Amino acid sequence: MKTYSPVQFIAGTLLIISALVQPAGAQTCPGVTVAGTTSTIGTTPALLNLPVGVAVDAAGFIYVADSENHRIVKFAPNATSGSAGTVVAGTGSAGSGPQELNKPTGVALDGSNNIYIADYENHRIQKFAPNSVGGDNGITVAGTGTSGYSPEKLNRPYGLTVDGGGYLYIADAQNHRIQKFNPNSVGGDNGVTIAGMTISGLPSFGSAPDRLYYPLGVAVDGSGNVYIADANNYRIQKFPPNSVGGDNGATVAGITISAGPASNQLDTPLGVFVDGAGFIYVSDWYNHRIQKFPPNSTEGTPGITVGGTSGVSGSSANQLDRPSGLAVDAMGSVYVADQNNHRVQKFVPGGQTATVSGLTADESACPVRLRGTGNGQTFVFSGPNGYVFSEVHRTAGTYQPVAFDVRVPGTYTLQAGTAGGCGSSVPAQMTVTVARSCP
Repeated sequence: MKTYSPVQFIAGTLLIISALVQPAGAQTCPGVTVAGTTSTIGTTPALLNLPVGVAVDAAGFIYVADSENHRIVKFAPNATSGSAGTVVAGTGSAGSGPQELNKPTGVALDGSNNIYIADYENHRIQKFAPNSVGGDNGITVAGTGTSGYSPEKLNRPYGLTVDGGGYLYIADAQNHRIQKFNPNSVGGDNGVTIAGMTISGLPSFGSAPDRLYYPLGVAVDGSGNVYIADANNYRIQKFPPNSVGGDNGATVAGITISAGPASNQLDTPLGVFVDGAGFIYVSDWYNHRIQKFPPNSTEGTPGITVGGTSGVSGSSANQLDRPSGLAVDAMGSVYVADQNNHRVQKFVPGGQTATVSGLTADESACPVRLRGTGNGQTFVFSGPNGYVFSEVHRTAGTYQPVAFDVRVPGTYTLQAGTAGGCGSSVPAQMTVTVARSCP
């Protein structure tokens, strides 16, 4: 606990207090089902059948590639087990028409919430409008609908992502390569191989730094670096922004051709996600867990388990059974397509709770606002990654305790001061308590 003595806030001045927030160690909060019903297969909008891919938009809506139902289902931010979703692509039956899908395995969103789908058995990527509903036509933006290895073809695309410029990156699984397509591409346009190797024009797999062996997931960070879930090499490969086919990648998680359950190993990674701070999240399929690696990770660096129970499959809240695609939201919550449990599990990171109390304003004529601007007391709580918390309004007087949820360890700054010239001073006292908590 940190206690600060009474201080005098003079109008127009700002007091800055730094509080160091450190975790007591890795903590995983209980998982929560946010789509589907555990171990229950079905075709209603509330049920899933082997979900493989998942994406989350900025508003918290959850999009699920419901592979065996041949559709994409969208769930509300507050969805729980058994909540009904809305079908936004596909008809529920396998097909190759523009409105149909055949075992979709990946789903991604661009900045406008257009929906991109890895249509696995149709060897293509379909794009649907943000407001689409089941049965609407999509347009093919990569692939031709038939398998092949030439630049315009795909062979069972599994995972995909879209960068900030609208470029499309595809894990072209059975061609053992990553293909990149322009923002305005249409079916039949050539892609560019940015990772993986061809020999005499034919796909070539292997474990060398320039090869891939069934890449199933792909992610791009803010600098354009490309991360690949190289499934059968049991590793995550990182390639620089301007890489081309045949360039060497660097292993940043797992150990090449060394499968296992140790914290520095992976066993058939299917999904990869990189957050804004550079942390790498991996769906470790055969180990039934989600591993998180630091931004400077290299081959053999230990990860920490942030979802599931290492090496043990199951259907309890803290367990996973063949985790596939994953996504991480702005607050660090991890969403996992828990394939064999026919659900999506959400894991909220164990965080810190900072409670501020005992802040007193002695001029009753002055309205007071916490986390706001304008007349009165201004209170700002900020930290790493631009975390911003909701406004809390108070009238003049002694403040009741106000809790702020802090999910990322680091140095946080408390700022307090008067604004707008309301009164000449505001005497105050602050007590800051920092403790670990799960929501």
